Amino acid sequence: MPMRPAEVVLAVIALLLVLRRVFADRFEGRRLGSSQGANTSARPSAPGAPPAAASSLLRRAAPTEAIQSPSPETDGDGGAADPTEQPAAKPNPRQLAKKYERLGHVVVVRTKLAPADAAAFAATFAPPVHVVLYDGRGITGELRLPELETLHEDRDAAMAAAGAAVRPAAKRIANYSALHAANSSPARHHANVMTLRSQVDPRAALEGVGCPHPCLTSVTEGGTRYLLRADRVMFCSGNTSERTHFRNAVKCVAGETVVDMFAGVGYFTVPLACSATPPARIVAIEKNPISAQLLALNVAANDVRAERTNVTVVCGDNRAVGDEVLGRADRVLMGYIPDCAGFLPRAMQFLKIAHGGDGMGRRGTVHYHFLAPSKAEAYSVVHAHLVRELGEDVVATGITVDAVRVVKSFAPKRWHCVADLKVAPRFQS
Repeated sequence: MPMRPAEVVLAVIALLLVLRRVFADRFEGRRLGSSQGANTSARPSAPGAPPAAASSLLRRAAPTEAIQSPSPETDGDGGAADPTEQPAAKPNPRQLAKKYERLGHVVVVRTKLAPADAAAFAATFAPPVHVVLYDGRGITGELRLPELETLHEDRDAAMAAAGAAVRPAAKRIANYSALHAANSSPARHHANVMTLRSQVDPRAALEGVGCPHPCLTSVTEGGTRYLLRADRVMFCSGNTSERTHFRNAVKCVAGETVVDMFAGVGYFTVPLACSATPPARIVAIEKNPISAQLLALNVAANDVRAERTNVTVVCGDNRAVGDEVLGRADRVLMGYIPDCAGFLPRAMQFLKIAHGGDGMGRRGTVHYHFLAPSKAEAYSVVHAHLVRELGEDVVATGITVDAVRVVKSFAPKRWHCVADLKVAPRFQS
């Protein structure tokens, strides 16, 4: 009896379903074999193991369950574990310390690691890292000093890297020191000699920073090279935009004198001295002796030539030193957080005296760093600081907030900001 059309259609559908199941089983078996290695298919199945087709069906039925077969090795429950089961993957060392900051051949982590893990973490970097430091407390105190613990140190490699980092600066220091001793004209030959006449001699600075030292490293940022003792001074990579701003955007007038009240290792002094329009003179004041010594080295490391910018490094509290430039500065840098509002009166004293007018009787630019609870409140915060420290009349008649830049998030609900203050007397009728 001939089949009816409906029966023919059902038969064809059934045949297609069977073929689909057969090809699916073959594909699953091929994929399983490739994932287990070339020799797995030749290995005999363990007693009681389900056939390949059955295992593929089990996988489709319960894709999240691992299919295990007995083996001579126990699985902890008295049964046997599958000898073909892949061992658990070892954790990626980079996952052990997700928050870190690399400073040349030194890396600072925010997670306490075991020595073996720290060594494995260092091995994941290229170019290589030779020292791993743990920062468990952050930067503390007036001098913003880090409290770090060494977790891993390849001393020989670190010492070699430190020597290579400081070698260009040391060579320049030796050259212009010899020229200076011979009473020749070192300004025409090599890097800045004004540091030799300041309180910080770069020749002594090489010894002062413990050169060479495993944690003496270098960081290059926006064309500026910084020598650092990663275990003794801070270097905040989050301030890159502001440091780059000083190298590329700040245009100094010919003959300008700049006072950097919180110079550090030269965060803003060196980029400004290396800019296309550098000032004639920079007086860089730093209270931390190690930072001041590194600043002197960074002037040499960046080949800041005296015929372009004379840099004088002064070590001390800016409220007690630097009197020789009171009333002589065209620009003052106040790059210190969390709070340097109390230094605003001293900053005004450094500015040049303006003849006539009201207010402070001063003229120039102040780059003032501060913290604000939000970006929208930055202007009101800096205005409140100025009124509190200098007086409302002075602010109203002699100071303008020309611009405010947000550098980065400092802490929850606290933003690191910079205000460009234009100081000039406004005449009243």
